[in-house]
Amino acid sequence: MKTFRYYKFILLFPVLFYWNVFTLLSTTNTTEKYTLLINTFNRETILNRHLQHYVQCNNINEIIVTYYEKNLSKVNNSKIKYHFFENATLNNRYNVSGIMNEAVLILDDDLYAPCNDLDNAFNVWSKNKYSIVGFFPRLSINNTYYGWFNVLLHQTYNIILTKAAMLNRKYVYEYTNELNPAVKSVVEQYKNCEDIAMQYLISSHNNSAIFIRGNIFDFGSLGGVSTSLNSHYLERNKCLELFSNLFNLTLKNYKLTSFLPSTLFEFGSI
Repeated sequence: MKTFRYYKFILLFPVLFYWNVFTLLSTTNTTEKYTLLINTFNRETILNRHLQHYVQCNNINEIIVTYYEKNLSKVNNSKIKYHFFENATLNNRYNVSGIMNEAVLILDDDLYAPCNDLDNAFNVWSKNKYSIVGFFPRLSINNTYYGWFNVLLHQTYNIILTKAAMLNRKYVYEYTNELNPAVKSVVEQYKNCEDIAMQYLISSHNNSAIFIRGNIFDFGSLGGVSTSLNSHYLERNKCLELFSNLFNLTLKNYKLTSFLPSTLFEFGSI
């Protein structure tokens, strides 16, 4: 009788083995990849060109596009999901639910980043899962906003822009559902600073900002929504002043780890 029971177990062993392997692989497919989140506004041609590139990145599990034009032409690919909003507010950049992966890569629609650079950000983030890891550092000194040139000059940064950054999906949820409404009102008022607000949110949890260098082409530097406005930096100074009070927080400084930026266009930033 005992021999029969052992025989049945031996027959079941291959089934149990392959089931465990299947379960492990299924888990790997979702947890060891990342979600790409892109917010777009009136840049359909460049968006679709970049989407055709990003769907080829093996470690991007899904791509979520938030948009505001009802007649937006869409790329037909199973990886891509589209979220339409009537209200074109920058707060909607993070207003996404049902994200499949813990790691969320946020990119501007006018950035072209090689897949291996994005994977590198993911690898660094995987060791720092509650930090923000990104390619564009900025510096706030006494609530004055500075670009790459001053980051390089001071060898210090305290902001990572979400124009190209990896972060935990918990912050996307928290920004949308739990953030102080007064912070969102500042973003609404200036139509700016949602990236700075996200940095303050992450810093309020005592989590770090990590700069990594990439090889990114920034089409926005040729005349993007922000860089074309003379008031951009003045607005961001005001945001810094308001956010520092609303969060009751001074951003922590970090030592610059590379003398080279992620794009040569950074040398043109103030």
